[in-house]
Amino acid sequence: MDDVVDACPDEDARPADADADGCLDDHDGDGVSDHLDACLDTVPDAAWPINPDGCRPEDAVPVLEVVLVRPEVRPDQEVEVVVDVWDDDGDEGRLSASLVVDGVPLPASLQHMDGAGPHRVVWNASIWATPWAANGSFIDVILTFETSNASPEATAEIVMPNQTIRAVVFDPPDVEVAAETGPSLRPVANAALLVLLIVVLLRVRGGHERKTEGLRDPFLETSRPDFEAE
Repeated sequence: MDDVVDACPDEDARPADADADGCLDDHDGDGVSDHLDACLDTVPDAAWPINPDGCRPEDAVPVLEVVLVRPEVRPDQEVEVVVDVWDDDGDEGRLSASLVVDGVPLPASLQHMDGAGPHRVVWNASIWATPWAANGSFIDVILTFETSNASPEATAEIVMPNQTIRAVVFDPPDVEVAAETGPSLRPVANAALLVLLIVVLLRVRGGHERKTEGLRDPFLETSRPDFEAE
């Protein structure tokens, strides 16, 4: 191409010069020539820079790591979780935490914490110990992190833990109460004692009768002949 009509005389535009102006084409205007651009439709945005391949950086999805401090909770104890929010590209956001007891959400339990990093969330018994919570009830901890990444490449605005975070209420009945409400062995013991008493009485009576039958008049043999002679 003659330099007179070449808009870019110092540039070799042969790899991508569809309009024949002597310049490398860049249809999306991101500063990366079309023959090197892997994302030809990227819209330039000063807030979200473009990589050398013509694409914006991929969004690193936040990850929530959760530790449930007490898997079993007594009625006077706190429900406590430690949450670490990891985000490799440094996005900020808000962590929300709430409780659901036996499938019933508790609006009063909702808490918010800003930013990534470690968080400690605690609910005392006045929040979670509902009237229907009993021994064996489930307390589910609902956690969400809403990222502030507004990039067009953001792949997830809200993330949650991969596993269910659940505590169980441990409130067994007292031993005395359990003994009173359990099956009583007292009637069986009374019946056994009655049978034993009857057996003892029968044995005593039988022995007495045999002893009575065995008694003889010591004078029977000497007196009977005289009686018979008469």
